[in-house]
Order: sequence, then C-alpha cells, then structure tokens
Amino acid sequence: MPEIKGLSTVYFVKLELKDARGKTISDNFYWFSSKQKPDFRALSRLKPVDLKIITQAIEENTGYLIKVKAQNISDPLACYEQAYDL
Repeated sequence: MPEIKGLSTVYFVKLELKDARGKTISDNFYWFSSKQKPDFRALSRLKPVDLKIITQAIEENTGYLIKVKAQNISDPLACYEQAYDL
C-alpha cells in the first residue's frame, strides 16, 4: 500500500473483491500500524462492546457445521474478547 499521511498509530483497511457484475467475492478487514516498528497496543485500549450473536447448527453427514454471526450493536469501533470451550 502507498504511504498515507496523517494516519493514527493503528488504522484499518477493508478490502472487497468484486466480480464484473459487482458481486462480492471476498471481504476482508485488516489492521496496520503507521509506525516503522508495528505497535498495536492501541487495540487493547478500545472499549468493550455489546455483540449480537446468532448461531446455527447444521447437521451434515460427518458431523455438524456451526455458523456464528457476530454483529457489533454498539456505536464505536471496539473490541470483544471471548473464549469458548468446544
């Protein structure tokens, strides 16, 4: 990526790849550091958020496929951390 002046220490890039018809093929979200030596400590200072979690279990021949959709229902960009035992 070309250098962009005036960015904060941590900045985000959303990359969408679309086909000729405009249909999204890939949708990715990245975080970068504007410092020569990457510094992502600002991410740990983001405020916690409320998430809306939707889960779906689909039985397949070899077991189950578990789909999880997490949506940030808070206003600001923030972080959420949760560990699950499977």
